[in-house]
Amino acid sequence: MKLLLLAIFVTGTLAESLQLPAGCLERVEYVKNWYATHPGYTGLETPTCAADGSYHPVQKSGGAAVCVKPDGEWIYKGKSLIPKYTANVWETEDMDCKCARDEYAYQQKKIVGMRYYCEPNGNYSPVGCTGSVCYCQDRTGKQVGETVTPIGTQASLNC
Repeated sequence: MKLLLLAIFVTGTLAESLQLPAGCLERVEYVKNWYATHPGYTGLETPTCAADGSYHPVQKSGGAAVCVKPDGEWIYKGKSLIPKYTANVWETEDMDCKCARDEYAYQQKKIVGMRYYCEPNGNYSPVGCTGSVCYCQDRTGKQVGETVTPIGTQASLNC
């Protein structure tokens, strides 16, 4: 895993040093043109764009998939340069980064009180907690069913 994160960091550094355009579709075009004029070079990742032209929440970099903010930048662990939510590219079939993006959006409001329960790949965990109770939640973080359990006993839930 250390090797994988190192590859991500190197790729990210190359992209940052090239002053890439901010928009996803513009960046795709930039990367195509860059490779056309720099044959034999590798390491510049072509982003995946959503249907509306924005950045898809999951971006692939080398052998890793990383959750990104709406502007295409990685969601980092605190102030570090290590991506917070990642997975190997062969483990990304159902990776949606919904929890990671929701958590990031909430943090931008600069208020406290909400805790997000995300899987390491940025998806919502099957169990979520609010206040002093835990419950099963769906892929969008919404409570499923009526069963709740006190926080600290969430392992008893069969989600």
